[in-house]
Amino acid sequence: MENNLTYIQNGDYLIPDLHLSEQPEKPLGKYGRMRKAYLKQHRPILYNQLLMTEKLLLKGQMTHRAMLGTDPRGNLTRIDNALSQMPQRLEAVKNQLDNLYQQQAAAKAEVGKPFPQEQELRDKSARLAELDVLLNMDGRGRPAPEAVLAKSSRPSVLEGLKRPVPRNPEKKPKHHEQEVR
Repeated sequence: MENNLTYIQNGDYLIPDLHLSEQPEKPLGKYGRMRKAYLKQHRPILYNQLLMTEKLLLKGQMTHRAMLGTDPRGNLTRIDNALSQMPQRLEAVKNQLDNLYQQQAAAKAEVGKPFPQEQELRDKSARLAELDVLLNMDGRGRPAPEAVLAKSSRPSVLEGLKRPVPRNPEKKPKHHEQEVR
């Protein structure tokens, strides 16, 4: 593995010579320019912080983030903090995975169980069907599912629209044409 880092001697310490990467100039739209002007004028500390920070991504089986600034010692501290938090994050992710496995096992066990009120549901559904038949004896209610007409036997709506509308020979005067008596 090749190491392209250069170091600066600072007292007894060798400090990595880290620089912020050059960001490509992206054209900002109208609202981006308005936001930038607002931050510059009304929130200068936040504006400078956004300009002067960069994310360091430590990638392996997981991704760990550290925000970098312009101070090399501060950057080293941030990197050390990110490295020291890795075991805690790994433990938290393992606990979360165990919890998900337990939930999955519980869900599989729940699916295999019979529905406890299944017989009661059948009885009540049968009674509901009986009551529907008794209430619909005169035939005025909604039709039974067997009495629904097939699509081919229903009259066509388009044919009804194509037929001419019968005209009323007695023409009524419109409101503004009525005689006043």
